[in-house]
Amino acid sequence: LPADWSMSAWNPGGTATVSGGVLSVDGAKAGTIASYPAGRSLEFVATFSGAPFQHIGFGDTFDAAPFAMFSTVAGGGLFARTESTSAGPSTPLSSSLLGSPHRFRIDWTPVEATYSIDGAIVATHAIAINAPLRPLVSDFETGTGAVTVDWMRIGPYSAGGTFLSRVFDAGTAANWGTLSWTAQVPPGSGASFFARHGDTPAPDAT
Repeated sequence: LPADWSMSAWNPGGTATVSGGVLSVDGAKAGTIASYPAGRSLEFVATFSGAPFQHIGFGDTFDAAPFAMFSTVAGGGLFARTESTSAGPSTPLSSSLLGSPHRFRIDWTPVEATYSIDGAIVATHAIAINAPLRPLVSDFETGTGAVTVDWMRIGPYSAGGTFLSRVFDAGTAANWGTLSWTAQVPPGSGASFFARHGDTPAPDAT
């Protein structure tokens, strides 16, 4: 796991491992060491196997409330669940979401939690959670099917930024070709690229 994450087993043999860039949690829970206040968005691509008590979302320990999570509850289904200091709403979702990767998102504000799957809102719960929470991935039973996460990120994100590349020196006279790139650009955002070429190691008027 990354240095700023921790893991603990629910049951003997429980593990949380990263292999090939994928986090697999079986009989354990793993999450960030740091906690965050409301006003955060958690987005991830994950596969729920459908085994009982698989949870991914915002929580403290997942032993009890508060939390805002996607969960299989007793198994065989998927739910959006939000609790603060007492039992809260649980919205059933399609069982067809089990067994294959999907893009999940939880937008947690001081007054509600909004749940989205593959870009579509599936539930909104008007529950205020005032305690700080952290991203958690959990699977309770060992050996009944792990929950896996391909990637996860937490917002809010910077409104903008600039990356300045180094100079690429051909070492001889050269006509550079076109600039191309590969990027994943979230909705509502964009990326711009600027390039210049010349005959000196340090860019100047040429």
